[in-house]
Amino acid sequence: MPFRSGNYSSSKSKEEVEYHDDDIQTSYDEHAPEDEAERIFKEIKIAIEHVKESKFQCQLKKVMGESYCQVNMVIYALGSLEFGFNPIFQLAIALLIKQDFSSWIGGKIEVYDPIFSPADVIVLKELGCEVLLINEECRREAEKPTLFYMPYAAYILVDNLLWANWCPSRINQLILLTRSFKISHNLSGKNPKTQFSDVSKNYIDAIQDQFSDVSENYIDAIQDHTKEILIKEIPFF
Repeated sequence: MPFRSGNYSSSKSKEEVEYHDDDIQTSYDEHAPEDEAERIFKEIKIAIEHVKESKFQCQLKKVMGESYCQVNMVIYALGSLEFGFNPIFQLAIALLIKQDFSSWIGGKIEVYDPIFSPADVIVLKELGCEVLLINEECRREAEKPTLFYMPYAAYILVDNLLWANWCPSRINQLILLTRSFKISHNLSGKNPKTQFSDVSKNYIDAIQDQFSDVSENYIDAIQDHTKEILIKEIPFF
């Protein structure tokens, strides 16, 4: 059951949408992966209907703008579609990004999360995504323009991505859609999952003016906050 553009009706904005228990029901019962995949497909369709014409998606389109080159798309830390409500909305957003910007986002969406279930893998492959088999720990070097969509990534994983690409030839290839960096700056404690390294904090301070707000909240669509970062001319240390 591949994703087909144009089959989903416009949705209301967050303030107008009412969500009912019979719309999306995540089951934790044990079923055959194929049965679970069928359920997930139905839930993704519903999520796309809600997201497609939302204020969040409209703002995201404005922020993303246009690109003059072909861009790859990679999703890290999506979460399990089978056992989570929010990952279904995250994937709906990703599919709409690919659809809305098909003129410059080419190829298959590459996606990885170590918690993917067999049903998740079935769904993602049917939707035309390439499910990565190796855990890159978000250390991929961007040798060509790449949109990294990391909705639920711990800050240490975003840290890994910045470290792997902090040189002029690669940092300018990144488009990063992830959680707000301001949250990490405001957090206390030494938990590495909620803190950037001191070096990366210096990097982030250097690129603050390249951040663009998308939304403060959309049914927890990007977990508390969302940022799109298009890195252009950046000072290096």
